[in-house]
Amino acid sequence: KPKYQHIVLLENYHRLWDDLELIGSDFTRSKVPELKELYEKNAQAYVKEVFAYQFGQLTEFFNNIKLMLQSIAPENIKFQSSFNINNFRKIAQIPSVTFVKNVKEMHKRMQKHLSKEENLFEDIEQRLKDYIYEVLAEFESLAQLCYPEESMSPSSNEIEDLV
Repeated sequence: KPKYQHIVLLENYHRLWDDLELIGSDFTRSKVPELKELYEKNAQAYVKEVFAYQFGQLTEFFNNIKLMLQSIAPENIKFQSSFNINNFRKIAQIPSVTFVKNVKEMHKRMQKHLSKEENLFEDIEQRLKDYIYEVLAEFESLAQLCYPEESMSPSSNEIEDLV
């Protein structure tokens, strides 16, 4: 898949959606919901890409845990060589300074990618924040399930201050 596919699509769908709303004919109004849905889909895909780029190890670790949970009991995950407690600590316990640095890098990346003419940065930034809260809460619940004696850092409660 092309590297910047979602950026181009979300900007184009946003532009079309915006322009068709301005025209306001019956035909164009009928196309607006479809374009808005395509914009939403590509915006969410872009946000996931940005997060996965910056927090790739964390995302991959917990996605693999989800896969392992299909065949192994949660309490046995920590006994698998790739998912032992030391690996969990190394990957899931991110120092706050590093977390903040990664969030800033995501913002820089988005500013670089998104065109200023479309004025999408604020919308995508809010989507990114929502996604961070959502995905880290999910990862935290998986961590509690598989590593009850350990905790993630930063926790979902601490995220609000850092994002």
